Amino acid sequence: RTSAVIAPLQELHRTPHRSELMSVCILVHHRQRPGQHVAEGQSNQVESDTEDSTKTSASSHEACEKSDKTEQIPAYPFHPHFSLKSHSSSIDVIQRTCRGRKGTKAIVILLPGVHGGVGPCRQPGEVYDKNCLYAAVSKRLREIDAPTDVFRCSWPFMQPQMVDAVAGVCRVLHYALIRANVSKHKRKVKVILVGHSLGGAVAVNAALRLCQTFGPDGSGCRSIEGLENAKVKIAGLCTLNAALSPRSLMQGSLEDLKQLNALIVSGDADEVVPPVASRHLHEVLKENCSSAVRHLSLPGGTHDLFQYKDWLVSELTNFICQCLTHRTASTKRTEPQKSQFPVASPTVQ
Repeated sequence: RTSAVIAPLQELHRTPHRSELMSVCILVHHRQRPGQHVAEGQSNQVESDTEDSTKTSASSHEACEKSDKTEQIPAYPFHPHFSLKSHSSSIDVIQRTCRGRKGTKAIVILLPGVHGGVGPCRQPGEVYDKNCLYAAVSKRLREIDAPTDVFRCSWPFMQPQMVDAVAGVCRVLHYALIRANVSKHKRKVKVILVGHSLGGAVAVNAALRLCQTFGPDGSGCRSIEGLENAKVKIAGLCTLNAALSPRSLMQGSLEDLKQLNALIVSGDADEVVPPVASRHLHEVLKENCSSAVRHLSLPGGTHDLFQYKDWLVSELTNFICQCLTHRTASTKRTEPQKSQFPVASPTVQ
């Protein structure tokens, strides 16, 4: 039954992807943790384990697209609630659903970098941090009673192929839509994709595929089993030091993104992904999108952006609220003070 339900979404990732990844070559020793795969609708808790801090080194900024399977290195620690099978791989998930009486109005999917794990803004030198950026944003959305279901994701292994990573996003989204009963309640649901480094490239590619499928008004999802009465619109895209070369994106395909809001964040001291990649992405999106597109360049910001964590929690939460309501969450948002900026205020374009 499950394979029949998700078949239409799986068609999205059978077409060869044209995106180009700036892959970081990494050598890291990591103890493999036990994995659990669950069918749709089930949720098995995975026993937590701990890891010692492991230093990593980046040896290449060259853009490349993996064409064959290499040795699989387990991703950084994540402790998922459950795993979902997708395409030829799987994706690990931590979910936090909304408690509002009116139900889910948006689904937020948060994607890590090439290492997998909990994502950016970890304590320096650590491969796991329960108070990382994504965990803090998820908690903040719950605190302000935002009508969002948040899905923090991780690849099971480092350096996933793009086709597998995008397949995982589609699988998570379908699971989220079915779980929220959007078709039964004839609900309009917005989707916001957020990705760091490699996850930024995955978010852009997933947004392109999903926009092409759902259409500008979101009614394209009705051809998918279980979503016959729903409307699903890709409303927001946020990248953090995205490892993506916009030159590899087809100009024609970018028209499908013209109605979504975009927030491009980069650190100008990133030594892993050249900051120019985010500047180029911003220029390309601004040229092709009719909605709001912003680029925030963070002075002294490193690849992990840890020194900007508190400010990013506020900024990213506000961006998600804007995608939901087309206005800022000014009454619930705490504006960052100048003292929170390590060097200087971000440059907004």
